[in-house]
Amino acid sequence: MKFSTFLKTFALSALLMACAAIVPAPAADKGGPPARIDAKGEVKSPLSCFGGAAIGATVSTTALESGGTRIDIGSNDFQGSIEVGCDYRVTTILSIGGLGRYVVTNAKASILGSEAEVSGIWQAAGKATWHINAGADLYGLLGYSGASFKIDDLKDSKRGWLFGLGAEVKIADSPVSIFGEWNRTLYKGEDLTPGLTVTPHVDQVLVGGRVRW
Repeated sequence: MKFSTFLKTFALSALLMACAAIVPAPAADKGGPPARIDAKGEVKSPLSCFGGAAIGATVSTTALESGGTRIDIGSNDFQGSIEVGCDYRVTTILSIGGLGRYVVTNAKASILGSEAEVSGIWQAAGKATWHINAGADLYGLLGYSGASFKIDDLKDSKRGWLFGLGAEVKIADSPVSIFGEWNRTLYKGEDLTPGLTVTPHVDQVLVGGRVRW
């Protein structure tokens, strides 16, 4: 995948955020998702759960350091993901919750004879949501992520801290919404072999849909 495609995907996510501010609020909806609203406009429960799926791009950078020399191996690939999560409204404009996500990707790169690959990404994160209006949200993520890394014949499963930002827009009065998101995971560097330190990080840009219940 070309880097220009990555930028276009990110631009689409930004467009969702821009559209969010102008989505009109339905009269019967007192504050919008994730609170569930009955036919009279009364809040039935501040708790809302969701399931979703997304497509996007994975961009991984793996730093190889040995004897004061550093080489960055960049890899990228399209991806697909599935997720589940819940939000709990604590005030009119704020909800807190979390999500779990599994990402199917196989980003590869080659430099100076070394082959780098990242796959099998899982994510678990806390989620804070700001409700702009009845149809639009902005949210932040902070959590933990893991992935499988391979460099030539050397394999390793790594863990790291994840953070990200996203926007979610409700489709009319349905339980369906669309979202755009960027996130990054910073993995701890470690010696894969004596004298060879590996320090990867992974960026993801996602566009997808969610269904709430």
